[in-house]
Amino acid sequence: MMYPQNVEVTHERLGKPDATEAKFWFDADPGLLAIADKIKDVSLSSKTDKAKLSHTPKLVVGGAGVSGPTFVDNAKYRAWAYKNFKADCLDMETAAVAQVAYAGDIPFIAFRSLSDLAGGGPGENEAGIFFGLAADNAAEVLLQFLKAWD
Repeated sequence: MMYPQNVEVTHERLGKPDATEAKFWFDADPGLLAIADKIKDVSLSSKTDKAKLSHTPKLVVGGAGVSGPTFVDNAKYRAWAYKNFKADCLDMETAAVAQVAYAGDIPFIAFRSLSDLAGGGPGENEAGIFFGLAADNAAEVLLQFLKAWD
């Protein structure tokens, strides 16, 4: 269901309204990454009302995220994505936001908070258990980022 491929992007930098450029990766803005690097010690929660992680979450700045049209809960696909793209996370939304930012020449950075291990955890997928925790931690990172951004 997921086939890696370029996307066609149209933007003013190409000089013609109907000109397209093939893109495979959309890079985060180096300046925004530098700001994110300043908040690496942000305190993240490891528990919900119903469950607790076996480890303390940490903020990782940089890395490769990949997006596709499906929810991934398959350990073999997760391993394949890491082997081929060094994918630190898999999602369904970030590439679309990155593509729009690129087309509009808007600096881009994404904050992703993982709720599960894409089929790599023991037992059933834990997304339902840790979805709220992931959202809360992502919000905390964003708030700290905004404070650090001049």
